[in-house]
Amino acid sequence: RLYYVDMGAIPAYGFHIHGTIFDTIVSGIWANEPIKTQTWEVGPGNAAIFEATWKDAGRYLFHLHGVPEEKGTMSYFDVQDAPSNAIDGVDVAKTKSIYMWDWQKQVADGLQKPDSNAQITKTSTSPTGHQQHSFFTSEEIDDSKIVETTLCEVEEGSAVKSSNRSYYPKITQINSGDTITWTNKDISVHTVTSSNDLFDSGMLMPGDTFEQTFEDVGLYEYYCTLHPWMTGTVKSI
Repeated sequence: RLYYVDMGAIPAYGFHIHGTIFDTIVSGIWANEPIKTQTWEVGPGNAAIFEATWKDAGRYLFHLHGVPEEKGTMSYFDVQDAPSNAIDGVDVAKTKSIYMWDWQKQVADGLQKPDSNAQITKTSTSPTGHQQHSFFTSEEIDDSKIVETTLCEVEEGSAVKSSNRSYYPKITQINSGDTITWTNKDISVHTVTSSNDLFDSGMLMPGDTFEQTFEDVGLYEYYCTLHPWMTGTVKSI
């Protein structure tokens, strides 16, 4: 049995236990009939009671969907074969906190690869101050879409695929020997990772920066291991 309370410091996110159908008692009010759920969203200031039983022993991951998940809000229930006199909540379900970022990167490195056919976005600002996005594929890249700068950023909202935001500029031109600085201006964790393992920023928290010097002439493609639709290119001349 889990007593879950959103103290009001975060928006509503879905609570999910992998491989488990659990009973949810809405708002933590015992008068409410339990509902069979896989995921349940609890809003600020609200609560819920979750009850689960497992047929088989093992580790069952649980987490909040969305931004908290990307920041490592995960753990697991270590379900063990319990003796007949086990105390519920003490012996039956034991939890252990685990560091998820390295695990996520390991999974991403093994399973996710940059998509060479993905659409690339370029953001510009109109005279009225509104941001505008244009699209082109890697086959259509030309010099008119290149921005000469050594300052790049992860755009705010990049963690949401439908936002069409990513790295800016998407195509950066520099002179060989220059150093580029990326700044994470999003509220989510991101990476700046070379497609051919030449460089890797590691996990960039909001506001963090990463620098990389490009000594040789060439094209360098990179992406975010946590959000592989985010891609960028450095052109060193």
